[in-house]
Amino acid sequence: MTYKMMHIQYLKMHYGKKAEEWKDVTTDDRLVYCNMYHMMIEALESLPDDPNNYICVALNKKMEKDCSTLTSIMNVFQDR
Repeated sequence: MTYKMMHIQYLKMHYGKKAEEWKDVTTDDRLVYCNMYHMMIEALESLPDDPNNYICVALNKKMEKDCSTLTSIMNVFQDR
């Protein structure tokens, strides 16, 4: 499995269900969640299958931060 596909599958598995569920919400942080999710997927899809290590390290750091934000938003809206 390539670097790109591994990360795309991870995002879809952990965050894709909520992005689909909240796709029509336009009034709160769920919109931020959906936009971030789609930007992350687009960024990964724009990469070559196996980018060089420098790009991988930078992307891993950014993805870790953004995944933390997505998780925080999910936790806020957990029971809604």
